[in-house]
Amino acid sequence: MTTQGTAFAGTADAQDCGTGYFYSVEKFGSPTYKPIAPTAGRYNSSKSKAKLNYTMTTTTSRATTWSVGATASVSWGVAKIEGRTDYSVTKKTSKGVKVTNQMVVKGKHYGFVTPKVKFQRFNIRKERYGPGCTTVVVKNYGLMNAIVAYPFYSECQTKSSSGCKPKP
Repeated sequence: MTTQGTAFAGTADAQDCGTGYFYSVEKFGSPTYKPIAPTAGRYNSSKSKAKLNYTMTTTTSRATTWSVGATASVSWGVAKIEGRTDYSVTKKTSKGVKVTNQMVVKGKHYGFVTPKVKFQRFNIRKERYGPGCTTVVVKNYGLMNAIVAYPFYSECQTKSSSGCKPKP
């Protein structure tokens, strides 16, 4: 008579799953957007659509960061995200950088644009397979708030000179 542990060790499931560790990276929540320069606006005095150029200088620095309690470097976390997702991560942005956006604005309208960075949070874990090929978390490294788009431009248009709030 075999014990339950011995019977499991000889099954195909135990052999097919592997015994090594692996890392998982999962998107966590919705993206967020943070400004890196003030909103700029221009008026299209033409009766038809026109391409307006906006050149702004960044006034705020942003960085990819871990949540509280993470025990790995930012570079290590960025490498895990880039290696296991289709995202490219920017570690840090700088103040004083000129950024340019071109926007098509309706005739007799104001166009407003805000340069931003787009953050996406990722949960990074070290895992292994357990009994029955279930996933067992060995270590949870926490959430990384990663810059996945820089610069990102939020835009809006209005007939009013008082402006509008670019979204997202």
